[in-house]
Amino acid sequence: MAKILVADDDQDILIMVQALMELEGHQVACFNNSTDAIDRAKREHFDLIVTDANMPPFSGYDLIRTIRAIPTYDFVPIAMLTARKTRKDVERAVLVGAQDYIVKPINPTLLQTKVRDLLARSQAAQLAARFGELPVDFDATLILPLKIIAMTETGVVLDSEHRLNEGTRLKISSPIFDEIGIITPVLRVQTSSAGNMAGSWHIRTSFQSLDERSVGKIRTYLQNGLTRKKFA
Repeated sequence: MAKILVADDDQDILIMVQALMELEGHQVACFNNSTDAIDRAKREHFDLIVTDANMPPFSGYDLIRTIRAIPTYDFVPIAMLTARKTRKDVERAVLVGAQDYIVKPINPTLLQTKVRDLLARSQAAQLAARFGELPVDFDATLILPLKIIAMTETGVVLDSEHRLNEGTRLKISSPIFDEIGIITPVLRVQTSSAGNMAGSWHIRTSFQSLDERSVGKIRTYLQNGLTRKKFA
């Protein structure tokens, strides 16, 4: 069970979040203004903070800054709960110390999932700080949710929630490569640019070390697909 502080000037939101968190077995303290929320956080330690962006007497961004200045809240996760969803708003929340961004209207399942993830990451960070860091050397695979949204003879364009640096090499698993009839290719990130949705990235990649036979299969696949689209 975790102790969660929720700050929002919308009473309906407070009731909903409290009910969802109590279903998960957590203890919840709700506040409809930032002053009372901060005062309680200073007197009592919480395992997670969920705050709205706009509420009296000052914003959720200021609330986050104030709580982050409290030494005991170094590893406590904070989530911004708001109807604002532009990239600028997301970046501003992250900049002041929020770990996640939950957009209204609330999706109950998504909220519960994000809370579980935030609490798990917080516990891991606290353990690392408590016991120190052990150097290890193991190969690992990074698994990210991706979608292939376009393909050329030279590479694919990915849609991702995470920005990847130029030059990053990766392999992705997708049925499209089975359909083409080639082994999973190695990709190299060329560019990462903001996607159409807030928090998304369009990542343009190039194929690495493909043999001529694989290139030929990709070319045939593209030609057939473009022909079907033209006469559809």
